[in-house]
Amino acid sequence: MNTTGMRRAAPLVFVALAVAVLFMLFPEREDALDWTGREEITILLTEHGFEPESVFITRGTNVVFVSERGNEFWPASDLHPFHTIYSAFDAKRPLSPDESWSFVFEKDGHWSFHDHIDALATGAIIVIPPGAVADERYDVIPECDQESLDGRRACWKLRIKYTLEKKDLAAAFDEIQRVYEDQADFREDCHLYAHDLGIVAYQRYGDDIPFTPKIATCGQGFYHGYMEAFLSWHEGDVVAASEFCEHARERLGTVFPLSGPQCHHGIGHGQMEYLLATRLDLLRDLPQLVGIGITDCGKLPDDDAQFRCASGIYAVMKDWVNIQDLFHVYPEFFSLADPYALCRYVSEDWAKRACAWELSKEVYLLAEKDPDIAFPAEISAGQAWEPKYLDLMIRSTAFLIGEVGITLSDEELAASCRSIREQQFKIWCIQGIEQGLLFNGHPGGNEVERSVRFCRSDVLSDAEREGCEEVLVSYMQGAYGTTGQKSACEALRALDLSSAGCET
Repeated sequence: MNTTGMRRAAPLVFVALAVAVLFMLFPEREDALDWTGREEITILLTEHGFEPESVFITRGTNVVFVSERGNEFWPASDLHPFHTIYSAFDAKRPLSPDESWSFVFEKDGHWSFHDHIDALATGAIIVIPPGAVADERYDVIPECDQESLDGRRACWKLRIKYTLEKKDLAAAFDEIQRVYEDQADFREDCHLYAHDLGIVAYQRYGDDIPFTPKIATCGQGFYHGYMEAFLSWHEGDVVAASEFCEHARERLGTVFPLSGPQCHHGIGHGQMEYLLATRLDLLRDLPQLVGIGITDCGKLPDDDAQFRCASGIYAVMKDWVNIQDLFHVYPEFFSLADPYALCRYVSEDWAKRACAWELSKEVYLLAEKDPDIAFPAEISAGQAWEPKYLDLMIRSTAFLIGEVGITLSDEELAASCRSIREQQFKIWCIQGIEQGLLFNGHPGGNEVERSVRFCRSDVLSDAEREGCEEVLVSYMQGAYGTTGQKSACEALRALDLSSAGCET
């Protein structure tokens, strides 16, 4: 199913679309072509997407990607935006319209891919052994038991997408939960799979998704991908996107209070993706490019919506730089000496806060993921720029540590804060780690399993435990309303622990 070729903006329609209309707009994926036995094939990016969209090839085939769209393109493996499934399958930069890019597929498997410039353009290359016959046993993989992690990642993506196509959105989230429970390697990428599901869901449902509280799964990554697709389709219309988010808040607000706020964050993701697709001429002028996105976020209804939107703008911007390793291109904006240099180009408080939050994650990467380097550099730079944002900065860096460290021990996680001397700063660090653990925690409202274990750890001081428990309760209440708050409080009481958020 592909919406890429239809670039017109459409009004929001929140009533159910007729099934016939849905299938006209978002047709089922065509059967994979059998191009096995060829030494080289060409895949063309057209206004309607990749052609062919899905193809069988023999291992060792050279695949040439070209485009007739007349603008930059970037073929890459899923998952968007980090291309983690088959990481070598990635052009690693925007290609000019008259360029081609080739890749020899040496791994058997079902490799889904997309155009990084327009993630709604998707396809699949199914690689089979020499002499094998192309058939559906290679297209639909029953069990994800491949020896390689790449193969299992590709299989997880396929099973989630297949479940969405054959069942519905809620069932696709159930599949994410099943894989999370069965596969430890899946857990730190849980948010990315929910993000990817958002893109795929827009391809199927358009503006009229079947809302489910399960959208809260894995740090609400669904909205980030969904709004990227939405704004690509609606050509950067943030007013239409804001109206959709208000509808999402109305539909899910009581059971998923973060529905509206996370949707607003998704607007920032989507708008920056759209700007990167349409204003590549400004890539050498990051302040101006980001400034356009910040101005668009200013059209949203209130301070929190604007902050969350701006956070999405900065998140996509730094991912763009990270994926291409462009630090040498923008040395004035990406250094431990002054990691908040780009933040000085905005004046609104909500934009400054958003910049502080997102670029503090970048500090951890600039420090090569060494918290003993990251936190001192961040605190020094934060005090020199805007000391009032220090809590955001420290929590953000620690959040990333918790997000990617879901499988680490409590001792290893807490040790990340050891370079911080001030007690209040250290509490913020522990709270950030807890938030990151919740972000990639067990789906289905069961995030408390891992995060409660961290909060009760003997390696934390009493003040750190108290701060940790406050984050646990407030997050669960935000993600799942009173049901989530009750779940967190019951888990704490079972361990003879308490939190101020449980006293009401």
